[in-house]
Amino acid sequence: MYMRLLLVLLFAWLPLTAADIWVEGEDATTRSNAPHPWWYDKVKTDALSGGAWISHFSKDGPGTVGYRVTIPAAGEYVLWLRANHVKSQLAYKVGGAAWQQVDFERDRRGAVNIAADDKPDLRYISWNRIGPMHLDAGALELRFRFEGGGNHHGAIDCFVLSDSGFVPSGIRKPGVITPAAPDSWFPVLADDDPLDPASVIDCSDLIPAPAGQFGFLKADGDSLRFSEGDKPVKFWAVNASYRQNGRAMTPEEMAHAARWYRKYGINLVRTHTVLAAAGYRGVQQGFDPERLAAYDAWFAALKAQGISSTWSVLYPHHGPVLRKTDGYDAQKFAELDAIDTGHDGAAGEAIVVSDYINLDPALQDLLWQPFHQLLSHVNPHTGLAYKDDPALVTIEIQNESNLFFHTLNGLRKNQPPSFARMLRRGFHDFAIDRYGDRDGVAAAWGKRDRDDTWDAGELGLQAPFHWGADGPLYEFKGQDRRTGDFIAYLTTLQRDYYQNRYLQLRQADYQGLIVTTAWKGVGASAAANLYCDTMGDLIDRHNYFGGGEGGHRIAPGAVSLDSHLGQPGRGLFSIFQHQVAGMPFAVSEWTMMPPNPYKAEAAPLMAMYGMGLQDWDISYHFAMHGGRYGDGWPGLGKYATATPHYMGQFPALARAVYETHVKPGRLLGQRTVDETQLFAGRDVMGLSLAGEDHDKKDSSGATTLSPRVFALGRAPIAFDAPPGPALNLDRQIAGFGDVLKTDSLTWDVQRRVVQIHSPRSAGVVGFAAGHNYTLGALEVRDVVTPFVSLLVTSLDGRDIIDSRRILVTALARDRQTDASFSDDGSQLLSPGSAPLLLEPVQATLAFSGKPIRSVRACDLHGVPRGESLEITNNRFRIDGRFTSFYYYVER
Repeated sequence: MYMRLLLVLLFAWLPLTAADIWVEGEDATTRSNAPHPWWYDKVKTDALSGGAWISHFSKDGPGTVGYRVTIPAAGEYVLWLRANHVKSQLAYKVGGAAWQQVDFERDRRGAVNIAADDKPDLRYISWNRIGPMHLDAGALELRFRFEGGGNHHGAIDCFVLSDSGFVPSGIRKPGVITPAAPDSWFPVLADDDPLDPASVIDCSDLIPAPAGQFGFLKADGDSLRFSEGDKPVKFWAVNASYRQNGRAMTPEEMAHAARWYRKYGINLVRTHTVLAAAGYRGVQQGFDPERLAAYDAWFAALKAQGISSTWSVLYPHHGPVLRKTDGYDAQKFAELDAIDTGHDGAAGEAIVVSDYINLDPALQDLLWQPFHQLLSHVNPHTGLAYKDDPALVTIEIQNESNLFFHTLNGLRKNQPPSFARMLRRGFHDFAIDRYGDRDGVAAAWGKRDRDDTWDAGELGLQAPFHWGADGPLYEFKGQDRRTGDFIAYLTTLQRDYYQNRYLQLRQADYQGLIVTTAWKGVGASAAANLYCDTMGDLIDRHNYFGGGEGGHRIAPGAVSLDSHLGQPGRGLFSIFQHQVAGMPFAVSEWTMMPPNPYKAEAAPLMAMYGMGLQDWDISYHFAMHGGRYGDGWPGLGKYATATPHYMGQFPALARAVYETHVKPGRLLGQRTVDETQLFAGRDVMGLSLAGEDHDKKDSSGATTLSPRVFALGRAPIAFDAPPGPALNLDRQIAGFGDVLKTDSLTWDVQRRVVQIHSPRSAGVVGFAAGHNYTLGALEVRDVVTPFVSLLVTSLDGRDIIDSRRILVTALARDRQTDASFSDDGSQLLSPGSAPLLLEPVQATLAFSGKPIRSVRACDLHGVPRGESLEITNNRFRIDGRFTSFYYYVER
């Protein structure tokens, strides 16, 4: 049963090499420690080497443990320590040397919660690289001291002294791997990328450095172009931060991370949020100097490698930005403080403002200050104010916030009171202005609402939960006109806010692109929300798919087994229906989340269909955490770029995007929207996306346009075009049946397979086992692996049939070591631990054209290794024997 993940790996980890000394924490030769009497040691012992750790938890003082080891030969050794790092202070002493503190923030890897009850408390474990040290041959005493904090707590699972270059991951011990079988899942063992010039995946030549040399980024119709550039540009981007392991990276680490991003084809980084990154503390206090200096260094490091920056400035739901001393109305501040249970504004802490910023011009103007301050700040590394730096290509006014989502449901119940009253009065004035007087309003709307108080000049509000896609719900059922008018009123407020902020940014001399927000509207408000977003320079959206139990974390329980491949234009890609004619389009947050087993499909579909066929302009994967591959499913989080399924496929996909391997699809038609449709009180255009919660990660959506259009061509919306007949492509789409084919792509809906057959990119993505595929100059035969993402990419600008340098990227499913699932894969029983294991792609590749000289498997960093695979008549087979997902083909 394929998902039985306790199967025996076809690897044999042989005994430790002479230069790798692995010691279990519980094997201390001397000890003076006091474990907690019942709680601290309740951990998942199967996640510990040897099934146990040694711990100390005592208010009476520090504890110590000691170990005697034998060093086989003098030399430089690296000490790796697997220990509890959360709020722990640990010191170590090597022989007669002085005690030194373990810096848990310097180089921490593979942190995982091992609490038996999964509570996010102290009980975490991580590997920590203590650093190199010279050791003499012979006996050595190594001691550790648990100290600091009220309970002097700490725990050690194990440690390793190595001079072999061994990098630990989970509880895998050093050793030698015996030859693997064709179907053997193989581990991903990651260290810092050495950035070897021999790597064949390096995309640095595609990214001119430094960023900004071609002027400011501008919208040019539905494309992007630098002001001094001679052609449209696209961006293959990520969300990333300068922080790693809870601290700022050093300048050297920042430089390395930027070089690593560029190597993998990343030319743009979104900082979310830049106010948090730069340490914004409030209107009066400004920015924290240390954090601002760190962000300055990060921006400059990226710029030096040709990587531009996007600012997501404000996240109203999560970023505390407002203090009671900032000059905001005291009553309104108190109401916002009462809503924000995570911060105490009355005690002087900054609070979040949530979506109420969209209602109040006074709050909007107050929070213009951090925009202006940061734009005017001169980065000492570049010598430019941010407003004058072309490397800052995009500013997003705010993240995931508007007037059209469930986070404002409380206004219907007069919460918070000042904002609800302000909205009721504004709606009254809007209605009078539209219909003349109370009688005109009554004639238009009919039924009166319980909260209509004409004498006070207030009219009752609706909540987003009233805005059904097919018409108003609950007490407003049947009141389409009133609902449409209320949405129209909110639209004027939202557009006024965006217009004012846009003008402020331009008056501050910022010359790059401006985005409103990337968030969605509910039901009947969906089209109006999109119309508001046209106040910016491009349309931006977020979307998520896959995952399972645990919210933002991977946890035992239900697993999403959904795939896009049987439902083109759904899931992540339902947002294609939000493309607006004459405007560029971006996706600033997206991912297909683990432990979904088919997530390798997402990045190729984004590149080939989103950025290619649909001609989107920017893709930002969410999210990068640091400057190297993560361990396993990194941190058991659901948003991780630094994994093979995303970062590993970027070299092939970024090249395809930058070199336009898939040309934009033809314009199938244009949907026009007039004011009557915008404010009809129902979702006439079918643009609403599924999701009842603020951060629900499922967006399928009903629509009046067939989702299959996504696989065939473009059909944008036009808000400023003359009204026309409804666009109906059903007959045209029906002619394709279940095989949706364009010049470069074929989507077989029934088989759930996408074929890529452009001259310079070819491949198969999906449930490909048991079939052969002819893809121009490439044939893929005898596929055994049930699900694959198999990409073949020309590296020298020639068509594959003539190319002398070709990259094969071959990925399938993944899992953590010792992860276990139910027989049908629908339940995660245990997430296991690092290292990550990859299922090998088993397939035969046959090439037309000149003879193939060699095919070599590559290491994780894209450096060819060993001898060539066996080649017969320009044909070779890849499988688990080569423990790689990269192969380099030379003619």
